[in-house]
Amino acid sequence: MPTVRVRWVGFVALLVVLLVVGAFIGTLLDPDGSTWGFAVVFAGTYLLLVLVHEVGHVLPGWFFGMRWANLTFQFGASVRSEHRDGRDRTPSEQLWISLAGPGLHIAAASLGLTVFDRNGLSFAAWVGCLFALFDGVANLLPSGRRSDGWKAVAALADIARRTVRT
Repeated sequence: MPTVRVRWVGFVALLVVLLVVGAFIGTLLDPDGSTWGFAVVFAGTYLLLVLVHEVGHVLPGWFFGMRWANLTFQFGASVRSEHRDGRDRTPSEQLWISLAGPGLHIAAASLGLTVFDRNGLSFAAWVGCLFALFDGVANLLPSGRRSDGWKAVAALADIARRTVRT
């Protein structure tokens, strides 16, 4: 049975940062509006898109016969999956899993940018989608061993090495 874990210190820190950033943006863009209402909608939209990102990793894993072991929310989120039969992921499976999270993240954020208009609290959701879009694109950069971009580049390099050997 999959588990959902929340590392409260990291999650609360992320939530506080998002609420403060949302309140700041709300004050700048609509000084007469509901600053904290803007902040809550902004943070909620962003966190929902982080969850969509993680679901994007789970879907190809299910397709490849993996089971979802756990989903952890911390300062961001992570999902861990493993094959039902215990074997390691192939490089092509790793590539699909690594790219599907940011891909779904970017697609959902882009959809949000077209759906939400730019007035009232809907504008807060639009700004949340914009921030999430930047986050999804940044996640594709190979910026560290835990980033999806790094895992995708490593999988591509492994595929290339295997192709050259044959």
